[in-house]
Amino acid sequence: MMSVLYLPAWLAALIVLFFDGIVAVFFIFLARNKKASEAEVMVLKQRDNAWDGFKESLAFTAFLGATAGPLGRFLLKSIMNLVIKKISGKHKKNKN
Repeated sequence: MMSVLYLPAWLAALIVLFFDGIVAVFFIFLARNKKASEAEVMVLKQRDNAWDGFKESLAFTAFLGATAGPLGRFLLKSIMNLVIKKISGKHKKNKN
């Protein structure tokens, strides 16, 4: 607005704000009495089910990556070493 119509900054900002208000009122008018049809409800349910499936598969992939990756192998070895030390420590205590 400032470079095309050579308006001052405050007037250009006011015109843009007015235009944004008109667009907002237009969209509010379009959305005020909207009722979803049966097809829309069915599609929304399918979308929600697909999104839930995606989240589950993403969580499963993250779990597999954490357990099968280098960190998972390290943690498994550490846990196994602790278990072996506990078991062998009990046997040594009982022998004394």
